Amino acid sequence: MIELEQYTRKNNIELNGVVETPQEDVEEICCAVAKVIGVQLAKEDIEAAHRIPTRRSDVPNPIVVQ
Repeated sequence: MIELEQYTRKNNIELNGVVETPQEDVEEICCAVAKVIGVQLAKEDIEAAHRIPTRRSDVPNPIVVQ
C-alpha cells in the first residue's frame, strides 16, 4: 500500500514558503521558481499545479506540481 502511494506521487514536487496572492497563477509561479533554480519549465510541461490546504495559518499553503 505504501509503495503504491509513493509510486503515484513520484512525479510530484512540493513548493513550500511561496507567498500567496489573490488571483495568483500557480503554474506561472512554478515556472518562475524553476527559472530561478536553472531549470527550463513551460506551462505545457505541467499536468497539474495547485495549493494544498494545511492546518497551519502562519505559513503559506504549499504548492504541489505534477
